[in-house]
Amino acid sequence: MAQHAQRQAAHLQLLRHRRHPDHAADRTDVNPSDTLGLDAGIEGTHQLTASPPKQILGWDSPTTWWLGAGWAEGTVRTPPVNVTLGARYDASTVYEDAVSPRLVLARAWRRWHYKAGASRAFRAPGVAAASPWVVPEKTTAFDGELGVGPTAWSYLTLSAFDNQLFDPMVYHYEYDPETHEEFEGYRNGDPLHTAGGDATLQILSGEVQASLGVGTTAVVGSAPPDWAVPGAPSRTLSMPQWKAVARGSWTPTERWHFGGVVTWMGDRWTVSAQDADGNAVYDTVPASVVLDLSAEVHHVFVRGLSLSANVHDLLDSAPPLVQPYTGFHLPMPTAGRDVMFRVTVER
Repeated sequence: MAQHAQRQAAHLQLLRHRRHPDHAADRTDVNPSDTLGLDAGIEGTHQLTASPPKQILGWDSPTTWWLGAGWAEGTVRTPPVNVTLGARYDASTVYEDAVSPRLVLARAWRRWHYKAGASRAFRAPGVAAASPWVVPEKTTAFDGELGVGPTAWSYLTLSAFDNQLFDPMVYHYEYDPETHEEFEGYRNGDPLHTAGGDATLQILSGEVQASLGVGTTAVVGSAPPDWAVPGAPSRTLSMPQWKAVARGSWTPTERWHFGGVVTWMGDRWTVSAQDADGNAVYDTVPASVVLDLSAEVHHVFVRGLSLSANVHDLLDSAPPLVQPYTGFHLPMPTAGRDVMFRVTVER
C-alpha cells in the first residue's frame, strides 16, 4: 500500500523546473570491519521558480533558493541484533530545515527473522506546490516485522506499521460564481494518522514458487476533513481498507520461465462531483482485480537470444487513480490491458 512507502528514511525531493538546476553530490561508504559499516554523503542544488497564472498562494516574483543535505548512517552487527542508526539533515534558504533520524533493529537466521524500525521523513514541495505559504510535509513511522519458516518449503511473514503525516501538501481549488474565474494551488492540511498490517505466506517447492499476501489499513482516531469519508470514520479517500496479492512462478527448465500476479483491491471512496453549493459529493469505486502474466524463453535458435511476452491487466479491469483528498479532481482512467513483446540478444 501507499502508506508502506512512508516507512523509509527521508530523502529530499529535489525540485525540478524547465531550467535544469545545478547540482553536486558526494558520498562515502566505509566498512572498517565485519561488524561495523558507515555511509555518509552530502548534496546540494539551487532552483529558480515562478508561479503559474491564477495560483492561489504563489510567489510575487521569480524566486531562487538553495537546497542542501547531508546524511550519515552506521551499522553495528552482533549475533543477537544488527543495529542501524542514521540521520539526514536538509537545509533550504526558503523552507524550514529538517532532521530525519532512522533506527532499525534487525537480525535474520535460517528459519526466522525479525525487524523493528522507527524513522522520520521529510518532503519538500515540488514546483507545482511551491509557495511561500506551503511548508514541507513530515512523517513519523514505526514498523515491525517477524518471519518464521514453519516447514522447509514455506515461510510466513507478519508485519505492522503506524504512520503519522504532518502538514500534508494538498491541492485546493476555488471557483468564483460571480466572475466565473477558477483558481488553484496547494496548501498544508491537517495531520493524518494511519496504522495497519499484513501477512504473507511464501511457498518454495523446486521449480514452483508462490506467495499470498493480505494487508489492511485504517485511520487511527478520525481522519481530518481533507481526507475524511462521511459516515466511515476508519476510511480515507482513495485508500482501500483491504488488499491481497498472489504471485506464482514456474521454471520447468533453465530455458523456460512463466509467472503471474493477481492483485485484488477493495472498494475505495472518491469525490465524484460538486453540488450547486460547492460541496463535495462522495461515491465508491468498486473493488477490482488486476491479472498480470509473463512468459520467457532463453536461447532461441542461437545462444543468447531470448523472447518474452508480458500482459498487464489481462482482464482489462483498468482501476482508476483516485485523489486521496477533496481536491475536486475526478478519478483518472488508466490504460487497462497492455501487451508487450521483447527480443533480447546477449553476447
